[in-house]
Amino acid sequence: MRIVHLPSSYLHDELGGTEVYVSTLVEALDTLGVENRVIVHGQKANGQPDPGELVRLPALPAVSRRQLHSRSTGGSPPGFQKFVDEWQPDLVHFHAFTLGAGIDHARLLMQVGVPYVITYHTPAQSCPRGTLMFHGREQCDGKVSSSRCSRCLMQAKGVPNWLGQIAARSPVPASIPDGPWMSYVALPSLIKNAYEIWLEFFRGAKEIVACAEFCKETLIANSIPKEKVRVLRQALPGPTRTRQLRLVRSPSRLRIGYFGRVTYVKGVDVAAKAIKLLASNGMEVDFQIVGPVRPDDQVWFESIQQSPNVKYLGILRGDQLQHWLRELDLVLIPSRWLETGPLTLLEAWDCETAVIGTRAGGIQDFMISANQLECLFENENVVELAETIKRFTQLSEPLPTVSIPGMTTLAEDYLQMYKATIDHSA
Repeated sequence: MRIVHLPSSYLHDELGGTEVYVSTLVEALDTLGVENRVIVHGQKANGQPDPGELVRLPALPAVSRRQLHSRSTGGSPPGFQKFVDEWQPDLVHFHAFTLGAGIDHARLLMQVGVPYVITYHTPAQSCPRGTLMFHGREQCDGKVSSSRCSRCLMQAKGVPNWLGQIAARSPVPASIPDGPWMSYVALPSLIKNAYEIWLEFFRGAKEIVACAEFCKETLIANSIPKEKVRVLRQALPGPTRTRQLRLVRSPSRLRIGYFGRVTYVKGVDVAAKAIKLLASNGMEVDFQIVGPVRPDDQVWFESIQQSPNVKYLGILRGDQLQHWLRELDLVLIPSRWLETGPLTLLEAWDCETAVIGTRAGGIQDFMISANQLECLFENENVVELAETIKRFTQLSEPLPTVSIPGMTTLAEDYLQMYKATIDHSA
């Protein structure tokens, strides 16, 4: 069986949850006798060697704002048809909905009769804003609406609410000439057209995997048949296992960590403010941050590092990362957006380190299943986060055991899905 995976990016160009997920899945599928290739468009972003399964196709052409919104050029993705003709995959597995992994690829597959499936990894696969947080604060039901989504996007761009409400009723069509103002005056039309393409892409999939319950609910809210969607939670390499979480070693001096992408939607600044609040109330606490920082986030992140209790350790991987996690008292996951996992939660638990996270999305799902409701706080509520940390330090009863889903089992589930899809499409 030959399977092609299409993420928006891959190791070692990016180091995010989806990239790690796909890499781990490919490795597990290899052991089950599946031939895998991962496709990305464009050249290396750094000097690190590419993984053996990665195939780089020519870069995508420059696109207009209209094409950027619709995630479609309307043409054939460079090099993709040649690859499909030569490698003859049995099935293609999309892990994103982007120009580099989206409707243009899917249309070609439908023409040549190759079935495809989709895994819904992040809110950006359906939400125009990318977070499923209306105006950045209120959890959204996920239903795409040209008017409501326009208001939300305008707010994200810093447009005053009154002006955003006017722009959300704009009748200007998406066919107007391209320009920097297009995303403002023609936004409702752009969103409507993009949604029609989104429906074509997701309805064309034979099966859809949602990484959390709210993902499935979002897809159903957007007219995807519920019988086409199944929930398969994220997993770590190896078999499913259980771990006993640790209590705080020494409440007099806390070591708290954050790891993952260091960016605004991940709420790192919320965590730093809570740490500062605890320190101002006399608690001895160190907050250590690990993960990649994009150039656009450098100035924002530098302001976070001004606190004497905050230290940035750079990027840690493998044994170094696990050793660091085992030395922590707590890991914080203060995300502003709806996480579908996240893998960082499972990685912390796998090292027997407890997690405090926002009361939303996949974080909440995992916490409920582990009977860890006391480790949740409201999105962006600095005071509640500080109180939750303080309350955790006072626990004396043993923490519950937690279950870590293993990619070995998840890959077997995918393999059965692949086989059924291929057989049904034959």
